[in-house]
Amino acid sequence: MEWNDPATGGLPACDGCVIRDGTISSCVIGIDMDEGTARTSVQRVRFLSQTIAAIVDYLGIGNSYGSNDYAGIAPAAVPVSTSAPPNDVFTCR
Repeated sequence: MEWNDPATGGLPACDGCVIRDGTISSCVIGIDMDEGTARTSVQRVRFLSQTIAAIVDYLGIGNSYGSNDYAGIAPAAVPVSTSAPPNDVFTCR
């Protein structure tokens, strides 16, 4: 999701978005929210194959996630992380 770019006055770029009733299959992170993501909801989504986290919510504001299916993520992955992902995380291994 887009970040809160100072060039835009620091306003959230993804504000009030809704992600629901779908499947996300990706190799590292399913949904990556950062400081530009506010009041975004992730509901009833099935996550498959993520190795770091299904959802990363790093510095987001008022985001919510519930009734999601995390059974398909890798054993070492977490359903939700609030930590910044490593710099090289977007490279599939």
